[in-house]
Amino acid sequence: MKKLMLLLLLSQPVIAQAEVTISANVPAQAKTVEGFVPKGWKIEQKIVGDLNKDNIPDTVLELIQQPVAADADPQRKLIIILQNKDKSLHKVAVAEKLLACPICMGTVGTNADISIVKGVLIVDHLTGSRETQDTIQRFRYDDKSGRFLLIGADIVTNDRLTLDGTSQSTNYLTGEQIIETIKKEKVVSKKKSKLAVKPTFIEDVSNQ
Repeated sequence: MKKLMLLLLLSQPVIAQAEVTISANVPAQAKTVEGFVPKGWKIEQKIVGDLNKDNIPDTVLELIQQPVAADADPQRKLIIILQNKDKSLHKVAVAEKLLACPICMGTVGTNADISIVKGVLIVDHLTGSRETQDTIQRFRYDDKSGRFLLIGADIVTNDRLTLDGTSQSTNYLTGEQIIETIKKEKVVSKKKSKLAVKPTFIEDVSNQ
């Protein structure tokens, strides 16, 4: 009987959505921001702001896969484009796994909230249903590497029924981390620790 069950399980089709990558299809330079969008993708969000402190507006594109198979969930990608003094545009980063897929957001989640504040790129994901998680990640342009570094993250979990949860704040530049335990919306304990400092670039961050 066990052998029969195993054969039945092995005979069932495995439905898995393969990760689609676009880095190789995004040009290094283009005349317009739309020129960085590969075939099969469209712009879902466009955020404009100065990302490298040269007082010239840069652009962050959130792309969503279009069209997509009926039995698959569309994927999202993020592209960072810097503008030069001569108004030419060049790609700086393609974050393949930074943005959660729509089905990953849960019932309370919507699209990621992306903003640029004082040169810092902020990506905010709210996911879950009864139990929620709000993940806010901050990235800054690093002149030395010419890439975007993860400089900080705040992760807040919450049970909407019991109002219990946790709050975790990490500074990736200093390694300082603070974790708070919350009961009925009140902080009941706080723990500080020191993590090893290791550069993490935006391309290496996954929220999927």
